[in-house]
Amino acid sequence: MALSDLNGDKQPEALIYAMATTSGDGQADLCGSGGCDLYILSLTPTGYRLVTNISLTRPPIRVLPSMTHGWNDLGVLVAGGGVAAGYEARLRFDGHRYPKNPTIPPAIRAKDKIGKTVIRTLPTNR
Repeated sequence: MALSDLNGDKQPEALIYAMATTSGDGQADLCGSGGCDLYILSLTPTGYRLVTNISLTRPPIRVLPSMTHGWNDLGVLVAGGGVAAGYEARLRFDGHRYPKNPTIPPAIRAKDKIGKTVIRTLPTNR
């Protein structure tokens, strides 16, 4: 999990990379061959509200300096699940949410690996 103000309101949004349930016995039981889900939550007066659930993501997760509709663009790694050569996808906010799937439009391939990495790598079980 990472906190980052994505929309400039001085309140951090939560970026949650969901890999496993408590009943998963330490295994990534929420992930498939294409990756795991990334949840973006926004702070409200009574708690958090789900902005977007993005499937098929892999770290690193980056907050890009570019903005769309007042929200920072995000960069996620797309790999596995039939994607032979991994690449970073740029996800732009559409005024309501980020794209749900980084492997299809409106997500696009990022040209440069820039921005602040907020979720670095997959944790390892030891």
